[in-house]
Amino acid sequence: MVQSNRLLSCLAIVLLLFFAGVSYFFPGGLQQISLWICVPGSAVFAFLAVPHHKTNSYIKLQIALYLWVAFTALFAFDFGLATDQLKRILGCFLMLYAINQLGKDYKLIPWLYFVYLFFYLGMVYYARTNILTNNYDYTSQRLDDDVLNANMIAYFTFFTTFIVFIMADMTRKKSVRIFLRVLFVLSPIWSFAIAILTASRQVIIIQAPLILLLLYFRYFKDRTIMTKLVYLVLGIVMGVFFVLKGNSYYESSTLSQRNEVAINEDARTVHLRNAFEVGITHPLFGIGPGCYGVYSTGQRTFSHNNYAELFANCGLPALLLCIVLYWKFIRIQWKRFRQTKDTMFLAFFTFGLMYAIDNMFYVFYTNPWLMAFFFLVAMHGENYYESNYLFIEAEETTKMSHE
Repeated sequence: MVQSNRLLSCLAIVLLLFFAGVSYFFPGGLQQISLWICVPGSAVFAFLAVPHHKTNSYIKLQIALYLWVAFTALFAFDFGLATDQLKRILGCFLMLYAINQLGKDYKLIPWLYFVYLFFYLGMVYYARTNILTNNYDYTSQRLDDDVLNANMIAYFTFFTTFIVFIMADMTRKKSVRIFLRVLFVLSPIWSFAIAILTASRQVIIIQAPLILLLLYFRYFKDRTIMTKLVYLVLGIVMGVFFVLKGNSYYESSTLSQRNEVAINEDARTVHLRNAFEVGITHPLFGIGPGCYGVYSTGQRTFSHNNYAELFANCGLPALLLCIVLYWKFIRIQWKRFRQTKDTMFLAFFTFGLMYAIDNMFYVFYTNPWLMAFFFLVAMHGENYYESNYLFIEAEETTKMSHE
C-alpha cells in the first residue's frame, strides 16, 4: 500500500479545498487566480507527497488524449481559440494529476471525496443566497446565473449521490455511517428538488437509474426473500407517495416545459448533429481545440457533448481514446465483480456507466472538476482491489509455484 507524506499531502488537499471554496463561497476574481496557483501547487505537493510515481493505464490514456488534442492545434481553424483551450486543458490535467496522485494513498481518498462535497456545498450556499430569493419562480426560471450554471449543479448532484453512497461503506464510525445512509435513502427527494429548480433533464436521466441500482445493491441483492418483500413494499409505497406529491410541481415547472420541446428541435440535438457533421468532414485532426462553435455557428459555443466535441475539434483518434478510457474502467470493474462477487465493484461499474452517459450532456475533458472526479473514483477502485484482493492473488500464485 502506498503511504504519502502527511504534511505535503495535507498542503495539497488544503489548496484543493481553497480552490473549491473560492468558486462559490467567495465568487469573484479569486477563482481564476486560484486555478493557476492552487491547482499547480496541489499538483506539485501531490508529486512530492506520494513517492510512487508509476502511472496507471487510465492516466496514460488521458495523457495520450491530451497530447493528441495539443497536436491537432497545429491544424486549428482558429489558432487563438485553440491556444485558449490548451491553457484550460493544462489546468485540467494538473487538477486530475493531483487527484490521481493523492488517490494512490487509500487513507486520503475520503478527504478527496470531502473536497467534492465541500464544492457542492458551495454551490448550494451560493444558490441559496444569490438565486433562490423571494423573486425566484421555478415555473418560469432556472437555478442559473453567470457564476453558477444549472447544468453544473446537476453533474455534481450525480457525484454527491455516489459519494454519499460509497463513503457510508468506507467510514468506521457508526453515527456517520447511519447519517450517510439516511441521506442516500433521501437522495430521490433532493435530486427531484434539484431537477425542478435547475430544469435540468439530465438529473432525471442519470439520477433515477443511479439511485435505483445503488439501492438494489445495498438493500436487495443477497437479501432473504422476506427482506426483499419488505423493502419492495416500502419502496412501492414511498414511490407512489413521491409521484403523487411531486407531479404537481413537475407539471408547472420549467423542466416540464423543456421536456415538451421536440428532440429534433432541441438546441443540444442541433449541436450534436452539427458537431458530428464537422467531425465527419475533418475525421483525422478535426478543426482544432475549442473551434467547433466559431467554425459551425460563428459564435464561441460548444456542442454540450463530450464525444461530439472531441470528434469535431480533434478528430476520430481523440474520440476513440476517450471511449477506450471509459470502456476500460467499466470493463475492469465488471470483471472484478465477476471474480470476487463484491458489490463495491458493482458500485464502481455503475458509476463508470453513468459517467460515460453523462458525457453526452456536457464537455467533460476541458473541465478540471468534472474530469478529475473520474480519476478519483478510478483510484479508489484500484486501491480497494489492491488492499482487499491483490494479496490473495499473490498468495495463490506463490502457492501454485511451490506445488
